[in-house]
Formats: sequence, structure tokens, C-alpha cells
Amino acid sequence: EDQDGVLTFQEISEFLIDLFFLVDLVLNFRTSYQSMDGLEITDPKRAALNYLKTWFLLDLISCIPFDLLGSTLPSETLKMAKGGKLLRLLKVARLIKVVKIVRGTQAGEIIDELLMSSMNWFFSVMLILGGSCLVGHILACFMMISGTGYLDS
Repeated sequence: EDQDGVLTFQEISEFLIDLFFLVDLVLNFRTSYQSMDGLEITDPKRAALNYLKTWFLLDLISCIPFDLLGSTLPSETLKMAKGGKLLRLLKVARLIKVVKIVRGTQAGEIIDELLMSSMNWFFSVMLILGGSCLVGHILACFMMISGTGYLDS
């Protein structure tokens, strides 16, 4: 809240994100999944057990309201958490969760294709730069071996 007691845009956004992850957590208990055989399992009990064994812990961590957690912890605990970057580490869980959600969609496939083509380009550029650096290093070594007189002329 700001000085007037009005929620800021960031606080509202954080709340909506926390709410989204909480609803997702609840819905995942009822979501079917594919078995190792490729069969879709729709039995609610088996789906819930599978969820508990796989993504539940990460989803639970991603539901923690970090902004409220920071304001309710004692200052010593908060200092330890901030000093150890614990809150930032927990926020990474949210990012992993979002990646998990997007991966199953068509948008995720498009992003994967884009990243793969970008990665190929990136690795090609890095290979060229790395090779150039290696050649420059070898040439510098030969200059060093040839003696100091080479640089004087």
C-alpha cells in the first residue's frame, strides 16, 4: 500500500499472480495425465496421486505470496532470507512453473522453435568468436616466443 492506503499496481499484480498459481494448484489435482504407456489417466484419485508425486511441491512453493511473506516475517528472519537470496530462489520456482504451463501449448512449440533457431545462430556466432580468440591467442604466443625485439620494430 502507498501512503494513502491505496494498493499500487505492482501489489495488485502480485496478488493476481499469487491467485493464479493458487487456482492452478487446486485444478491440477483434478487434471488428467498421460501414463508411461501413453494412456490418458482420468481417475481423480490416480491423477491427484500423480500430481502429488510430480509437480505439487514446486507448485506449492510457487504459490507463496512473497510480498506478504516479506512484510510479516520478523526483521531478523527477513534479513537472513534476503542475505541468502532465499526469496529470489523461490521466485525461480514460479518461472519454472510458467515454463511448464507454456510448454504444453502451441505457443510453447513456437517458442521452442524460435529458441532452437536462435540457439543455433548463437552457437554459430560463439564458435566463430571462440575460434577467432583462439587464433589470436596462438598468434600472441608465437609473438612472445619470437622475442621482445619483434615489438620494438
